[in-house]
This record gives sequence, C-alpha cells and structure tokens, in this order.
Amino acid sequence: MMEKVTDSNRQIRIKQSIFNGYHKKQEWRDELNLLEKNCIDLLDYVSKPYFKDNIKKFNWPDLVSELNLKGNIQYLSNLFFILSILGYNRVSGLLPAGIEVYLTSLEPIDETNETLNDKAIYEEFSEVQQIRELKQISLQLLSNLDRNEQDAFIKGFLQLNQKRS
Repeated sequence: MMEKVTDSNRQIRIKQSIFNGYHKKQEWRDELNLLEKNCIDLLDYVSKPYFKDNIKKFNWPDLVSELNLKGNIQYLSNLFFILSILGYNRVSGLLPAGIEVYLTSLEPIDETNETLNDKAIYEEFSEVQQIRELKQISLQLLSNLDRNEQDAFIKGFLQLNQKRS
C-alpha cells in the first residue's frame, strides 16, 4: 500500500507498506517449509512409477488425495509449476489451448481441398475452438455445483481427458 505523507514542513514523502497476509514471521516460514515438503513428496510420488514402469500420466485429483495436499487442483498445479521452473519435470496443460502456426505458403487457404494440409489444419483450429467453448461451459457448471459435487466433477473431467490422450 502506498500513501502520501505530509510532514510539518509541508514536504510530501511516499510511505510504502508491504502486507504479506501473515501475522507472525513463523507463519510464512511454515508455509514455505510445507511447500518444499509437498514439492519433494510430489516429485518422489511421480518419479517412482515413471522410472520403474514408464508411467508418464497421472490423474490430478488422485495425486491431491494420495499426497494429502491441503490445497486443491490449483495448489497441485502450483507445485508442478515450481518443479518445472526448477527443471525437475515438464507439465502440459489439461487440454490444448492454442495452436502454433508456421507460415509455409503465401497461397490462399482452401479448407475444402482434402489433398492439401489446409483442411487438416482448419479442422484442428475448429477442434481447439470447440475445446475452448467446452472449457468455458465446464467452468460455469463447476461454479454452480456444491463443494462435495465439485471433486467428483473434476475427477470425471480429468478422466475423460486421459481417455482422449
């Protein structure tokens, strides 16, 4: 928070306060220690089946449950993000959100011609657009569910994504 402070000489100074949400120094240290522990536990949990059985895909709600994480899917995503920044893993999104495009020709696009790649690329763009719309609908449905129903919905949603892969 920044505020202007005027002293008796009518000089203006800027006073800046930083608020981190913790009341005691030990609270944020405990939070960082828990974050570190959860990162190590997660890395240990996914690395064993990866190296032993070459398992590369995991059901996120099961990970939250098995590791007894205090958070939810977003917390797990944060842990994976931290581990990926540190170079321990690589995480892909739950569903594709976009397509990389490379210009290979200056010819007009003809999505009706099946002999060209244009049709396949057009269909991929259409699929990504449909997935975006489905994500939006899913989020709206999720926001209208009770907390107890949300876990089952998320688990089912992620299982469908695994079947699709």
